[in-house]
Amino acid sequence: IKIENGLLRLFSSILSFSTFVKESIVYKHYIPTLITLISNSNYLLDILVRNPEYIYWLLTNGGLNNKLNRNELSSEIKKNLSVYSSFNSKVNFLIRLKRREILKIGARDLNHLDSIVETTLQLSDLAEELLSSLFNLCYNKVLSEYQITKTNRKYAVITLGKLGGRELNYSSDVDLIVITSVGDSGPFL
Repeated sequence: IKIENGLLRLFSSILSFSTFVKESIVYKHYIPTLITLISNSNYLLDILVRNPEYIYWLLTNGGLNNKLNRNELSSEIKKNLSVYSSFNSKVNFLIRLKRREILKIGARDLNHLDSIVETTLQLSDLAEELLSSLFNLCYNKVLSEYQITKTNRKYAVITLGKLGGRELNYSSDVDLIVITSVGDSGPFL
C-alpha cells in the first residue's frame, strides 16, 4: 500500500501524465528507480512530489549517473546566485538546490551506485558548499543592513562532528563555530 500511495501522490503531481507514461515505456529504468525511491524514503518522495521536474532531471539528464562534483556545484551556485537580486530568492535557490542534490545522492545510494563512504563524502561536500554560500549571503546582508562598506575583520568557520569528519549522513545536524577578529586586524576571539 505504501508504494501504491506513493505512486499515486507522485503521479498526481506530474503535469503531463501521458508524456510520463510514454517515456516510462521507452526508458525502462523510470518505474523501477521511482519504486525504489518511494519504497525506501518518504523524504525523497516528498521532494519528487514537490518538484516533479526533478524526475526528468534525475532519470534522463544524467543526474542518476553522475556523482556530486563539488567544483561543478560551486560554479552552479555562484552562477545562479548572481541571477537573483533579493536575499530571500537567493536562499530559496539554495533550498531548491539542496533538495535536488539530496534526491540525486539518495537515489544513487538506494540504487547501490555509491558506497557508504562515497555517499557521506557527497553529503558533506553538499553541506559545506551550501553552508559556505549561506554564510557569505548572511555576512553580506549584515554588512549591507548596517551600511558597512569596508572591513578588515577576519573570520573562520570551523565544522565539528560528522561534517568536520566528512561523514555526514542524511539525518545529521551540523555543528559550526564561527571565530572572528576583535578589531580590524586584531587577534581572533
